[in-house]
Amino acid sequence: MFDSSFSKTEKKEIEVGGIVTSEGFVLVLDVIDGNETLTDQLSALTSKALLPVVMSAPTFPLLQLPWACSQHVLRIMCPIQLVSFSLLSKKCKNVVKSLKLKAEPIAIRVDNSIKLFVELRGAGGLCKIFVYNFNNFPKNMHSSNEQDGMKKQLFVSKTVFIFFAHCVLERSRIQERYKMIDNRMGVKEWLSHFQSIFHCSKCVRVKFFERSFKFDADSLRDLFENLCELQATMHTGSYKFNKLVVQKFFCEQRTLLAPSCFENSKIPHEFFIPNSKFLNVLEDNNSPVRLSLNDLLVCNSKNIRCDNLVIAPKVVNNFLKLWMNGANPPLETFHFYHSDRDPIDIDVIMKGIKHQEMPQHLKRQLPSMFIPRSIHGGLDIHRIGGVKATVWFSTEAARNRFLMVVWHEYMIQ
Repeated sequence: MFDSSFSKTEKKEIEVGGIVTSEGFVLVLDVIDGNETLTDQLSALTSKALLPVVMSAPTFPLLQLPWACSQHVLRIMCPIQLVSFSLLSKKCKNVVKSLKLKAEPIAIRVDNSIKLFVELRGAGGLCKIFVYNFNNFPKNMHSSNEQDGMKKQLFVSKTVFIFFAHCVLERSRIQERYKMIDNRMGVKEWLSHFQSIFHCSKCVRVKFFERSFKFDADSLRDLFENLCELQATMHTGSYKFNKLVVQKFFCEQRTLLAPSCFENSKIPHEFFIPNSKFLNVLEDNNSPVRLSLNDLLVCNSKNIRCDNLVIAPKVVNNFLKLWMNGANPPLETFHFYHSDRDPIDIDVIMKGIKHQEMPQHLKRQLPSMFIPRSIHGGLDIHRIGGVKATVWFSTEAARNRFLMVVWHEYMIQ
């Protein structure tokens, strides 16, 4: 059984070792499960002066209630209370699972520590739970070369913090911060626990930020086995580590890269070769993205998106001609925009390319995962074998946009 000792860090709130309601009073649940109750768990409090207050609180036999009644009680708890309750025993965990709450795939943020982000959406708005303080690097250990020296080891942090945010219509926001003072679970156990009680995907989204180079990349890869997204869009402090991250974590579902993470702000050529459903190249520090024709031709991603791409119209023209002759067979979409005041030179891009201009009233839907969701008009071209593609241009919000959509049979709605 895990100790669920949480202490509220906000002033004007009661510091307790059990579950705190949003109104600020203590709710002590008398959990009849084996020989321990939640009251027994309160012995881990750091402030003994509060014990008489907690111990005198009324008990509530939650697990002795009829099923429908216990479900109603659990549904009025906030997510942080459900997390605390689920840690008491396997039975409590299964009761929370029975609520069938559905969370988004968990996001992992790696900087000087490891943070888990859980998002729950419902009628009450967006709820976010953050768990962090998995840094585990002894203060008395130093390295002469911090980038290539001793790496942080992944073991259990006794104290972790849990941060809860409730967003209603993206306007009002209530934030609470808790401290778990006797944690017995590592990152992998927390990850598995959240995935279980909130019925979220086993795949995770991993984001690397500044100072994450202090961790061992191999240990992290073993920790996060199933990925649905990699974000390597911020310089960690070590180009060597950045490159290692992309090599080990490149995600077949979605990978996001930024040139500033690599030497000379140039994404290594080999990172365009692996298969990926979505490859996003992001601008950073308002610096434009630069790709060569060779980068595009070796890219095996189905969907390529570049923010603020600087590319000559002649290069785009050559890419379209080569696609028509059989290059980039997996391609579904090639999408980029740039912020230059001058519009995209359509005449140069389409020079020497046989195409058919479609009327503006013709609206074509794109699959749900694409943005924009639909296009009007456009220029239709065909490649060897008869596969059709549409080249589409627009100018909106001072941004010039280019979109190429390949109409494979499975994309036609």
